[in-house]
Amino acid sequence: MQITRKAMSSIPENGAGAKKNKIVNRVVVKEARAYRIGHSYDVRDLTAKYQLVLQLAINLIWKNISWEPIQVQNYYYVPNTKEAVSLLKIQGKRFHIAGRRILVFYKAMRLIPRIPKSAEFMRKLRNRLLSYWKQTGYAAHYVDSAIRTAYWIMKSWKRNYINGRFGRKKPIVKKRFARIKTPYSESKTER
Repeated sequence: MQITRKAMSSIPENGAGAKKNKIVNRVVVKEARAYRIGHSYDVRDLTAKYQLVLQLAINLIWKNISWEPIQVQNYYYVPNTKEAVSLLKIQGKRFHIAGRRILVFYKAMRLIPRIPKSAEFMRKLRNRLLSYWKQTGYAAHYVDSAIRTAYWIMKSWKRNYINGRFGRKKPIVKKRFARIKTPYSESKTER
């Protein structure tokens, strides 16, 4: 694989994608970097098929999510006036005065997703994805990578859903890419 001069200038002295160790609060933190390197391989077919398998993995995980209702405490604001305080006391609502606003608390039911992580489900998921992937002619480790990436996407979606940034909509993969493990990636540089 030939590396252009522009790509060579962005590669650190210890190699492309080199790991650096940092010590933060007496804990060793590893850092990995990835670089875009020019090459002459046509990877559009691989990235398109990887995107399809990744979306299929997300679809299968989404279909097996269990939604559990949990009671949560929420609040809303009202302006701080004597009339508002007296009305809240009469209604028997729980509230807290915070400067010019009053926080009025109430309880609500919220659906929290539980993403399936059992070994049996993971085995079925991998076997189902492998049945599609075998027709492509690419290595099977891309399926493992797609499963791992699908779980990262679902974990990120769940965090954003709980924080109120996302709704109950299934994540959709829009960009084409292929994530591979570092032992499977290799670049030969000429100096």
